[in-house]
Amino acid sequence: MNVLSCEGKKLGRDVVPFYELLAAPAAKILNRWFESEPLKATLSTDSVIGAMMSPYSRGSGYDKCLIIL
Repeated sequence: MNVLSCEGKKLGRDVVPFYELLAAPAAKILNRWFESEPLKATLSTDSVIGAMMSPYSRGSGYDKCLIIL
């Protein structure tokens, strides 16, 4: 069993948001949590710098998570 599925089992009910964060576009995640367009623009810029992808690209939410950590 790979590490990701083992960690997912530890999360229990929270496994869906965890996997969504890994696979979803940054824009979708930011739209859910924030209303301010300038704030979302600033945060989405952080998620795509150096990644060569759009904030609407799948997996860019994961890049945002790495930037924050």
